[in-house]
Amino acid sequence: MSTSREPNCILSAWPDKFRENLHVSPHTFNKIVAALEKDPQQVAITLYQFGHDGNSASLQQVANWSGVAKGTVGIEKEAVKCWVKSHSCQAWHDGWCLVNGTLVPLFEWPYWFRESYFDWKSNYSLNVQIISLPNLQIIDFGYGYTGSTHDSTTWEATSIVQEHESVFEDDEFIWADSAYPVYKAWVGAPYKQPE
Repeated sequence: MSTSREPNCILSAWPDKFRENLHVSPHTFNKIVAALEKDPQQVAITLYQFGHDGNSASLQQVANWSGVAKGTVGIEKEAVKCWVKSHSCQAWHDGWCLVNGTLVPLFEWPYWFRESYFDWKSNYSLNVQIISLPNLQIIDFGYGYTGSTHDSTTWEATSIVQEHESVFEDDEFIWADSAYPVYKAWVGAPYKQPE
């Protein structure tokens, strides 16, 4: 096994290509992996997804690039469902992931279209959607929206929404709060009033 922390791929031979695909230098990558040493491949896959959007960030494209099968997600999903079943109501085990939005404050107000960045907390910010497992491992995210953008709009840009047929099977669903549309069978909000 190589002593380098870089992933075993041809890109590690060319720092420029490495940076182009992962959006960090091999040195920075090694620093991140040192902090998250248990799974360097997961770090590489995450950085690859952070640096791409649209079809190039799809599960299939990430699988093609990394050599990890899309089915790997299924194995992890079953482990999470077992954890949910043992730590909460048995009937909720099909709710194996959750979504929530977070506002990332900007250092200063933007020059252009500043009012669209002004959020309900009276800050200039960006709206970022985080989809995670119960252990807080991030499995998807949506970004690129201003602070005034509603969570349900930003949520629509995530891969989970666009590829939910390949992510959720049978009665599986994602937990969400009342800001998200629960008219979809695969979105569950614990305290949403029926419309």
